[in-house]
Amino acid sequence: MLNAPPSLKDFFSAEDSLLKTRIFVSGSFPEIMAIEALQQWGRLKSSPGISAQILQEKKRKFISEARINIEGGKFRVKFYSYRTRLHHLLENFFYQSEAMRNFQMMLYFNSRGLLVPRPLVLAEGYIAGTALESVLIMEDLGPAQTYKELIKRIEANPVEVDRLLKELILSLAQYNQTGIYTLDVDKNILIKRENGHYQIYHFDFDNVFPFRKNNPRRAGRSLAFLIRTRQLYQKLPPGQISELIDLYLEQIGKKSWKPAIEKEIKTRLSKKSGPPARAGRPD
Repeated sequence: MLNAPPSLKDFFSAEDSLLKTRIFVSGSFPEIMAIEALQQWGRLKSSPGISAQILQEKKRKFISEARINIEGGKFRVKFYSYRTRLHHLLENFFYQSEAMRNFQMMLYFNSRGLLVPRPLVLAEGYIAGTALESVLIMEDLGPAQTYKELIKRIEANPVEVDRLLKELILSLAQYNQTGIYTLDVDKNILIKRENGHYQIYHFDFDNVFPFRKNNPRRAGRSLAFLIRTRQLYQKLPPGQISELIDLYLEQIGKKSWKPAIEKEIKTRLSKKSGPPARAGRPD
């Protein structure tokens, strides 16, 4: 993680005299692209529509109108506001901000060869070391579908559903093999179909903490959320859920987790509704 050079330090600092600015460039792209992206963002955020979104935002969101085009790539902007969230301000004091965790996880997973958007640059406005606002600019993946959208399109084809679920399980296992767990995996994936295979991109690692490791309960939750989408668990052939669990556990080397995972899946599926969504399609 590189702190931005002095040439980047003054972007955004004039917006709020009380805020200091820290900027981090990812190294995934040439530094000149980070400079251009911040310049474009500076112009875009002054437009009436985007400035209104920023002022009204109480948590975090992708700014759909803020599309950044630079020679060599297209990028999207996610804006974070912590000003009205006391627990997140306290969290930012003791840990890294949501945006910084997202930024670092994307860099880490990229270094492991896993499919995630590549971050370009992160800018944070802070006081006394505590982030109050963040702007994260990341790679635009282009045309892709959410998991729910794709399941809706292919659910009448059991062979294709089976293929997708197995590739999803293998993808999820790759991430969990790192020991890292992230919430709402069913909502935080985008899927492309290339050369007869699904390319599964994970995004939104705002809720990743160093102390939140994968375990049987959390693995069961993730698997339950995948098969709960559009009531897939009611449509899958007998024994397929058990086969998916076996495939997952074989990949992560935790076959002893199966009874606990099956119990957690049963508990999750028996609930009439799950917890509220924390993330969604980045648009």
